[in-house]
This record gives sequence, C-alpha cells and structure tokens, in this order.
Amino acid sequence: MIQLEENGLFGEHNRYRLIRQLGSGGFSEVWLAADIQTGVTVALKVYAPGKGLDESGVTQFRKEFKMVFNLNHPNLLRPSHYDVFERMPYLILPYCEQGSCNKLAGKIDEKTAWNFLHDVASGLAYLNGQKTPVIHQDIKPHNILMDGNGSFVITDFGISAEARSTLRQSMKSDLLSAGTMAYMAPERFGENKEPIFASDIWSLGASLFELMTGELPFGEHGGLAQNRGAKIPRIHGNWSEELKKTVHGCLIKEPWKRPKALNIAKESEKYLIQPPLPKTKGFKMIHLIMAASIALVIGWCAGFFTAPKPVKPNPILYECIGIIEQTDAGFNENDLTTWKETMDKYREANRLIEQYSLPLPNMQHRINNLRKKMDELINVSIENAKKAFAVRSEMALFALKDALAIDPDHAEANALYEQYVKAFPQR
Repeated sequence: MIQLEENGLFGEHNRYRLIRQLGSGGFSEVWLAADIQTGVTVALKVYAPGKGLDESGVTQFRKEFKMVFNLNHPNLLRPSHYDVFERMPYLILPYCEQGSCNKLAGKIDEKTAWNFLHDVASGLAYLNGQKTPVIHQDIKPHNILMDGNGSFVITDFGISAEARSTLRQSMKSDLLSAGTMAYMAPERFGENKEPIFASDIWSLGASLFELMTGELPFGEHGGLAQNRGAKIPRIHGNWSEELKKTVHGCLIKEPWKRPKALNIAKESEKYLIQPPLPKTKGFKMIHLIMAASIALVIGWCAGFFTAPKPVKPNPILYECIGIIEQTDAGFNENDLTTWKETMDKYREANRLIEQYSLPLPNMQHRINNLRKKMDELINVSIENAKKAFAVRSEMALFALKDALAIDPDHAEANALYEQYVKAFPQR
C-alpha cells in the first residue's frame, strides 16, 4: 500500500503527481496534484489513505458516488472523475485556490454573510430535492470552499452514515462520526440519530455564526449543549436584525421550527438585491406622525396655516399604532409560530382603522401579502410532506408540522397529518 507524499505519483499509469497536501480529515486527504496527461492542476481527494478498503467497502463507495456523480449545481463542487487505486477510492475535483471558509471566521461583512447563506442554502435545497434526497450530514466552514467566481460551493456531499461507518472500521478510528460535533444539531445526539434535512440547516447556522463572530455558538459541544439547556447566544456587532434572526432561526432546537433551505435561499436573494439596514428597522409609524406634526408647527409659524385648535389625543389611535409596532417587532419569518399571530394582530389593527376612521394607512395590503406568503410556505411544506411520505420518510410529519405552525386550521395539512401519523405511530 503506497503512502501519499510530496512529488509522489498516484493513480493508474502514475497519472497524478502530488504537489502538496491541502488538508486532511479523519478518513481522507486532499492533495494539490498535477494531471500529467492534461497538464491541469486539480484537487485529488483520497479516502482511506494508506489503508484502503476491503472489496465490500470499495463496492459500497462506487455505488454511492454513482448516485451523486451526475449532480450539477453551481454551489456544489462537482467531481470530474472517480476511481479506485490500490483499494483507495479517490475523486478528482476542481482546485479552488482560495480554499475553505475556515480562514474567514470573524472576518466577514454583512454582504458576504448573505452570500454564504444564499449559496450554501441553494446547494442544500438542490440536494434535498433529488429523487433520492441527499442529506450532507457534515456542513461546516471546512467543507465550504470559495471558487474562482467568488461563489461558495459545498464539498463532501453524498457520503452516507453507512459509508462513514465503513471508513471508521477501515481507519480504526473512533473520531469518525457522521458530522463534526461542534456543528451537529441537537437531534443528532438523541436516540433516533437518523439524519434529516433540518440537521443540515442547524449546521449552516452554526457555521455562519462562527464566520460572523469568530466563535462557535455552543463551543465544541454543538447541539449537545442545547439538549442540556443552553440557550442560543446573541450575536453582537453591526449586523442587521434580519441576518441575526435568520441565524437564530437555523439554530432553533426543534427541527420542525427551522427554516427550509429553499426559503433561506429565497430570503437571502431578496436581501442581496436590497440590503437591510444594520441594527434598525427604519422609521416607525409614530415617527412619521411626529414628523407630520413638526411640519404643521413650522408651517403655522411661517404663516402658511392658521393656528390649529387644540386636539384631544385619540387613545384608540395610539392603541392601534402600538399593536402594529409590537407586531412588527415580534414577527420573525423564521419562527413559523409568529405568522398566524401576526395575521391576527394585523386584522385587529385594520378593524380599528376602519371602525374609527383612524388617520393611518389601511392594513389590507399587508394582510393580503402576508396571506399570500403563508399560502406559499404551506404549499411548499405540503409538497415536501407528500414527497417524503412517498419514500416512507418521517420528514413528512415534520413538513406538515411546519404547515400547521403557520396555520393550525389549514384543512389539507390537518387531513394529511391525520393520515400520515398512522404510518409513524411512534410520533
């Protein structure tokens, strides 16, 4: 069995010359290599280096890589070749000169954070949406690279828990788990350790938290600390409230309350087009009323208006303003339980505006837009539930819980939940 070393040759017919090691993990090594046949510089990823796998392990790897080899998305680092050399599976990947995101910890700005969210979530949404859904299981800055176009790309996807177990046995290491502990969601430490989509979302949140603050949200213990009662730490610094809420939503302990990858990608794209203001939500309605009052006083002093008669304060007006402001402050798109509460409060405010002819904008436009977004999210959750149930995945129940968190009275979601829960009685 050959050992990997600088200037060594690797592959059939000694096709690749190893230049230098780019990184290593518990069960693989990545080398910068020169393809002698083409003269192209590539990244060579070797599994079970110096050890190799037995025949069943090689067969298993070949089968798994066949499933993901043809996946094609701009935010996935797609391999150009797969083979086995001396019982060591290996991949040929594009060389990303800028390397992984590890070096960005504590050094990114708001725009880079949204780009990271958008790109990684887009890649995860693509993996989750395959006919045979792919769950990454090891999202962390080390597995997110920056390509030559400035995009973030996911690597190391498509390795199942079974394949990791095979590698663990081959490498005789207890350190090889399906994921790195600091980035593992709380449910990964429970009795049912079957990976789910939401676990990757938690890992995404932990990764971005680290890139924004330079620290891990729960230290090296990851979601295990949440299971022991730890709260999600606050993010300090000049970040927008929208960004902080998104990261917080990803790190929620309950998997069914976390945002979906596709929704994160869409929201991130919106904020990349029109960036939110850091630390503020802009002018509140009360500020607009104060500004109008000041304008009236200035106009009166300048002689444009006659002196106004004293007006008795309208308590209902300020009650309505308070309802709207408190509702806006408490609404979190990533916390699905706030959607219906927000809708109810908006309707109450609109009732007061119409009943007492208050000098405030009509709320019907907000109500219609919110209802439209709620219906879109519910429909996505129902479709995800149907796909998951078709392959007998318990994620069907999690998806329906999302829909019912948004609207507990939704007829179709309730009917499907009653039907599906019978297939998973333990839930």
